[in-house]
Amino acid sequence: MCELLGMCFNKKVKPYISFRGLMGRSRRNPHGWGIARWVGGVWQVFKEPIRANTSSLANFVQHYPTFESKMFVGHVRYATRGIKAFKNTHPFVRPFRRREVIFAHNGSISMRFGSRLKFFPVGDTDSEKLFCHILTEMSRNNLNISFSDFYAIENLMRRFNQYGTMNILFSNGNYLYVYRDIHGHRNLFLLERRSPFGIIYICDEDWEIDMDLGKDASTYGVIIASKPLTKGESWIPIPNGNLKVFKNGRCIY
Repeated sequence: MCELLGMCFNKKVKPYISFRGLMGRSRRNPHGWGIARWVGGVWQVFKEPIRANTSSLANFVQHYPTFESKMFVGHVRYATRGIKAFKNTHPFVRPFRRREVIFAHNGSISMRFGSRLKFFPVGDTDSEKLFCHILTEMSRNNLNISFSDFYAIENLMRRFNQYGTMNILFSNGNYLYVYRDIHGHRNLFLLERRSPFGIIYICDEDWEIDMDLGKDASTYGVIIASKPLTKGESWIPIPNGNLKVFKNGRCIY
């Protein structure tokens, strides 16, 4: 199963509400959790191969007062390939072109691509292998796909999608890339959040919050989730086979 969380804003925000909603989804995805923020030019990753809503570390990160960023990537895992272990817990990070790239995946991929890898998985998941194949293909001499070549990245995603199912979040800290499975595997939703924020409700809890209290009205951004995390907001399904790219809280592709 697995569920994804992505956040991209124009200013630093705390992921408290969205991460709380994601933690609640760990009841059906009990084999690991992870959340990463872009800070100081690198990805700071917190993850464990246990249920998020039973994790002292997840609870600490959720409430840590300075855990904020313009960009977040999160994941809760239901293991289908690879044992329940730290090395198999999303998100995964690799250095690439003097930047760190982060990756999280929902789906199942059969690795029969036939390319010689330049990046190698540490764990046993098809997700991490897919990540390594994507970076390898982006760095091939005859392709050499840049992070700003969104059309080429979208075509690359669709090509890999032929080998299975994949909803993907990845980022180099500058852009947040969101790819929706071409076959319609599971779901992937987009929320644009901007002032006035109003009162929202977490889907899996009897809990509400007035978002306008203490919120900077000039803050805006997007949240990506496998299923809507809140009620009272307009979550829009992302079309099948579609790549969306976000920067500073806005969709640029």
